[in-house]
Amino acid sequence: MSLEKTLVIVEDDLNTLDMITRYFEHEGLCVQGFSSIEGVLPFIRSNDVALCILDVMIGHDNGFDLLKTIKAEYSELPIIFVTAKSDEFDRIYGIEIGGDDYLTKPFSPRELVVRAKRLLARQNAFASAQNKPHDQQILAHGTIRVQLDTMEVFDGDCLITLTLKEFEALVYFMQNPRIVLSRDRIIEQVWGYDALGQTRMVDDIVKRLRKKLSVEIETVWGVGYRYHA
Repeated sequence: MSLEKTLVIVEDDLNTLDMITRYFEHEGLCVQGFSSIEGVLPFIRSNDVALCILDVMIGHDNGFDLLKTIKAEYSELPIIFVTAKSDEFDRIYGIEIGGDDYLTKPFSPRELVVRAKRLLARQNAFASAQNKPHDQQILAHGTIRVQLDTMEVFDGDCLITLTLKEFEALVYFMQNPRIVLSRDRIIEQVWGYDALGQTRMVDDIVKRLRKKLSVEIETVWGVGYRYHA
């Protein structure tokens, strides 16, 4: 992560905000903290933001609404949402509306740092694709064309907006056609860590890819998915 870029943290508990900020600053990262949603969007619009960590319970405000608004304008901006809610519905809903990863309170600040750094590293890996030869920057099958260096996805002549994780999942499927991929394997490759028990995130991303694109991703019951090229 470039030091010119900023990590945004939205957390209404000042002690938690201070603790998280110190952990990230210890890693040499520039942090901008907010204790309410006020001012978050204007800051993102006027600064080079690399990642946002968002507590979805911000006083009387709904952090999920802010998450949706940010993703509507900046679909490629990674967002980790933090919630005190343990209900699976809230976790899945956050992923559905564009969250790239989540943690439930209480959580380890070290785990949050690790997840954030992995998200940033994976985003930077895609950005480095622009240094590859031109014929290695494009994945194509049927009506689907993926431009790796610009992270653009086309279905026919239509430019399709995907979140970062949707994009990474699509690329992983297209790079492994006709292979049965387990949910755990997809989690490891797309999210970058062992997420045992969180495989619903995979099911949700596949559902969203099927809805947004004319792709054939077969469900292999009891195992995972297979992309047909």
